[in-house]
Amino acid sequence: MYASLSSVSHSVFEEIDKIRLRSMQRNAIDKISVALLYQSGWFAQWMEGPPEGVQAVLARVSADPRHQSLHVLHQSSGPRRLGEPWSMAIVQTREESAEFANRVMTLHQEYLSKRQSEPAAIWRRLSTPLTNPGASRQALSDHFQRVMVCSALGTDSFNLVRWLGKTYSTEVVHRRFVGSRPESMDVGT
Repeated sequence: MYASLSSVSHSVFEEIDKIRLRSMQRNAIDKISVALLYQSGWFAQWMEGPPEGVQAVLARVSADPRHQSLHVLHQSSGPRRLGEPWSMAIVQTREESAEFANRVMTLHQEYLSKRQSEPAAIWRRLSTPLTNPGASRQALSDHFQRVMVCSALGTDSFNLVRWLGKTYSTEVVHRRFVGSRPESMDVGT
């Protein structure tokens, strides 16, 4: 896993869609599965696959002008956890880039000192805005609770979440998920 500061100045979603199309071809050759997160002006990427494939992707990203200040956050061996060859999430939050950078630096220091968490815990620590009351406990898997509200038609579930956020004076964070194929999964939360 790594995080890098985005230098994309136009539509991030359009750029990530371009990244998806190119990455799907290249990553298949390298036998890599990827989850890409964009939040607060930063990219974070979780890669799984053979070490030489991961290194090839990391080398391409390091040379990509859309990325600055790349920091490795986790490296390990183990069973694959990513079910799709490629997925991505865009998280819209009021969190500032500098706040996200502090989290990246904390995780990078943990990696350097060999105190790294499990990949899923790191992903949660990155994707949960620091203003969330449970953000500091995201590394502890038994403290992580998730609630999902779904709606097949209309926006009733989104309206419910907005109402809950307003009622309890809590920030509502919006996320958009996209899968390997444009038609496979494009979900807003």
